[in-house]
Amino acid sequence: MRKLCLALRPKGGDNSNTPVGGGRLLKASSISGASVVASAHETVDLGAETCASDNGADTTPPIRDPALDLVEEFRLFRAEFAAMRAEIASIHKEVSEMRVTLGSFTARIDAVEDRVAHLEERLIDGTVDACRKELQENIAQLKSELNDRDQDLLINDLEISGILEAPGENRSHLVCLVAQKLGVILGEHDIVFADRVGAPHRPVGEADVDRRLGEDNANAVGDVRPRPLVVRLARRAPREELLRAARVRRGADSTGFGLPGPTRRFYVNERLTRHNRRLFYLVRQECSRLNWRSPWTHSGRVFVRCSKESPPKRVRSEADFQLVFGSPVSLESTLGLDP
Repeated sequence: MRKLCLALRPKGGDNSNTPVGGGRLLKASSISGASVVASAHETVDLGAETCASDNGADTTPPIRDPALDLVEEFRLFRAEFAAMRAEIASIHKEVSEMRVTLGSFTARIDAVEDRVAHLEERLIDGTVDACRKELQENIAQLKSELNDRDQDLLINDLEISGILEAPGENRSHLVCLVAQKLGVILGEHDIVFADRVGAPHRPVGEADVDRRLGEDNANAVGDVRPRPLVVRLARRAPREELLRAARVRRGADSTGFGLPGPTRRFYVNERLTRHNRRLFYLVRQECSRLNWRSPWTHSGRVFVRCSKESPPKRVRSEADFQLVFGSPVSLESTLGLDP
């Protein structure tokens, strides 16, 4: 504005008598947004007033346009609205994830309810009893297989019963005497071990028996049951030979063994597992009750036949009694069981 004022001043003093140039109008600068057209004298006066206002002490602040404030308010409102939209979108996403998780939980609960209903139906239909029976059969089969394997480990073993037990006895020598009595040549090098099995008894002697039983009779020694003598041979062939000789010479006794007490018969049998001993005892009791032929064992397996002409049948467990004998194990057979 100052440059404008300087431009409007007259040059070189008073030029009032200077011709205007045929009354030609001069255009002045735009002041406060308006175009002013005046004569040369009017233009000079207006410029002087403008310069005076610029040099004056008026410091009134300019008036802010309300339209600018309105635009600023709209801009802030749009920013807040955008932030609100982003927050609403985040909430919508979390709600969607919760709905998916709730749906999976609902599906799992439905599956559990279906399983429970299926189990209830099986209980009603008796399927559980069938499954229990099947499991029991599988367990019995596994026990039978384990018993057969245990019996196979005793394939070279023999059990000699009826020989009186004396303190300090030479058991390997006793086995050799038994083999000699049966007509089988057996040396101590053929014996892996020989030992008494079962609960140990007190040393047997005439005076001891007389004192325990209150009898003055040497035959009382025979009333004490000796423990069986278990023998493991190095080879299977001598074992089979001893079993065949024992079946032929059933009346062999301990004559010449040099044992205390009276002469007693001895018996040579296969060594059986605990399960097979119990089963063989029950079979003997059942055969005695039904007047069947005496049962026997071969390689640890229990066999029985009704008569000489009937085929042999193998008894694997007590469950076979119904099939073999036509009746389950009788209560009388299990009473006082001590095979």
